[in-house]
Amino acid sequence: MITIPFYLYSGKILQTHQAGLGQGIFIKDPTGEDELKNVRLVSNWDSDHDILNTMSSGQISAVVIALTLALHRVYSTKFSSILIDDPVQTMDDINMSSLVEVLRNDFREKQIILSTHEDKVTRYFTYKYLKHNEGVKIINIMQRKEYTPSNKYLYGS
Repeated sequence: MITIPFYLYSGKILQTHQAGLGQGIFIKDPTGEDELKNVRLVSNWDSDHDILNTMSSGQISAVVIALTLALHRVYSTKFSSILIDDPVQTMDDINMSSLVEVLRNDFREKQIILSTHEDKVTRYFTYKYLKHNEGVKIINIMQRKEYTPSNKYLYGS
């Protein structure tokens, strides 16, 4: 069953406020059957209104990532890596921050391979992982360079 993990990850990633008030999205079949035939993503069980019709591209990206991570959590037992291609391209900074926390905390045992075109994203993800003593390797394909940044700073608790 992916409904609960999907709700958790959509609530953690899809933020509406800087304080981290996640929306949480439910997968619903309006026909009420056990088998999903007409899937809608709703903000509460009483509604048949599909939220994808009212969301921004960044919010839709967050929902897709949350669904993919939920599927990975439920069905993936043999894969030790998660590959994500430019996940924050349309996300705002709040949702980007939420995504890195979900990946760092809930998928700690996985190797995360993330591609991005933005140096800001690379720096932020690197900072968050290094701050919590996680390993990072950066590969710049355009420059044909790779390096492993080190954490030279002490962070207060």
